[in-house]
Amino acid sequence: MKIITQVFCLGLLVALGLLACTEQDSKENGGDLISQNSINQDKSNGINKTLANRITRYAMENYKLGSSGIAPAITESAIDFSSLQQYYASFDPSRTGGIQVFPGLLHDTIVSIIGVSVADTLKNASLRLLHPGGNKFNVLQHPISRDSAISLIENYFNGVRINGRVLNKHDDIDKISRYYPWSNLNTYFTDNGGNTTNQVDYHILLYHGWVENDTTLLNDLFNTGDTRNYIGSADSLVGYTGLWELFRSNRSVTESATSLNTRKGLIEEIAKPCPPRCDDLNGITKNDL
Repeated sequence: MKIITQVFCLGLLVALGLLACTEQDSKENGGDLISQNSINQDKSNGINKTLANRITRYAMENYKLGSSGIAPAITESAIDFSSLQQYYASFDPSRTGGIQVFPGLLHDTIVSIIGVSVADTLKNASLRLLHPGGNKFNVLQHPISRDSAISLIENYFNGVRINGRVLNKHDDIDKISRYYPWSNLNTYFTDNGGNTTNQVDYHILLYHGWVENDTTLLNDLFNTGDTRNYIGSADSLVGYTGLWELFRSNRSVTESATSLNTRKGLIEEIAKPCPPRCDDLNGITKNDL
């Protein structure tokens, strides 16, 4: 799979339920930006709980450790949202970048590592290891060095099998990270009633997931919300991902009704896949493994 930087043929777009596209490959939005003249109608900028459960369940059911063949523990990290806002602003006061999420393997547990990326540069001082367990984790704590982060990511590639297949750092399907623009995460918060006076009531869960190579699933995801802004074809979504679910007063926002063209009542969706999109970041890439 190679990075797509050209206009796709009309036949392919029609097959995906789209009408047109434009040739654009800016680092700001991560690549091909498909025309939204018609596809924004009746669209919501997130995915529903059913799709999210399928993505997280696939990882739980198909991950095995190569050394033992047993299923690893997979963590869900609960993050105090006000601490996430403080953490992000401390590394990107202009709030023009986003958060990169990496998978890691710590002993027999799948963990998540996050970092702030601004202007195509991952800030190494922002790297955090999200420890499992506990509610409203303070992301301002638990920094991890770049070398330690690389070691955990390398453990993931060397130690995890998916459906019996060895992960391959040379294969675009095996993502090293996902990138989430901060503007999307903040809009997710405000669309679900969040503001400066009630932010202490919110926390957000980061789930580890895997997008299976299934045509129906991929097309559903590709035609949902903002996903199409970050990739040029549905099959670029296959592989590791992370999903964010917001809670208010310990109740998931997915218990609320959804609202068209917003992130209300949804889960923050599949983000920019790396690769093919993020290997130009001056941060951790597969070349470091």
